[in-house]
Amino acid sequence: MLGVVVALPSEARAIMGRRGWRREDDFKFACRSTRWGPKLLCVRSGIGANRAERAARWLVGRGAEALGVFGVSGGLNPVLEFGATVIADTILSADRTGATGRWVADPEFADSFFHESASKKLPVFRGPIATTKHPVFSREEKKRLFHMTGAFAVDLESAAVARVAAGENLPFLAVRTICDCAADDLPAELYGLLDARGILCGRILMTLLWRHPGYAVEMVRYGRRFSKALKSLRAAFKIFEKNPLKNFQ
Repeated sequence: MLGVVVALPSEARAIMGRRGWRREDDFKFACRSTRWGPKLLCVRSGIGANRAERAARWLVGRGAEALGVFGVSGGLNPVLEFGATVIADTILSADRTGATGRWVADPEFADSFFHESASKKLPVFRGPIATTKHPVFSREEKKRLFHMTGAFAVDLESAAVARVAAGENLPFLAVRTICDCAADDLPAELYGLLDARGILCGRILMTLLWRHPGYAVEMVRYGRRFSKALKSLRAAFKIFEKNPLKNFQ
């Protein structure tokens, strides 16, 4: 069985649909079989490394024989446009000084998934993905992190799942789609709109727009890019289910 961690409700719906979700402990999860036989168990962790690690250990406790993480992310490599898919060859934990940890993704999976996606003419790339403790919003921060680590994308969860997989000696995979590019500056206040579960806080949103009406245009633009990233995530996961998952039998 493959265990997949996603952080946000929107990511979970993109890859597994709206129906069939159940709750256990502090998580929502959904499962189904694939054409290759292994059961796929997906758990919605919420935002950040601590929650992602707990979700990964929850999956291991329920028999996961491989771990993966899917979701949207920020772009660090300037060649990546929003909607591009990054298949990790390595996962890095990083801070302001550079990379502080490194894990290798399953190469057989990465090769299979990359070539299958490329054959479908999808904008797909292979490279490192960095995980940071805090979101990276400004273009200067993205530029600095790219030059220090060489990572193509940045998120808040992948390294935590990779660490659990390595500790359990399980194959690991990570797939991210880009929702904000390396050249994009995002208002840091956007992060505060989501609670720890990744759910939008309407009251905070209204307060933010009242204080900064100009953010409305930025949020509409970002929302469109986020939707494009989710569409790419859905397409990547469909390809994943049809072929590369067989490598985890």
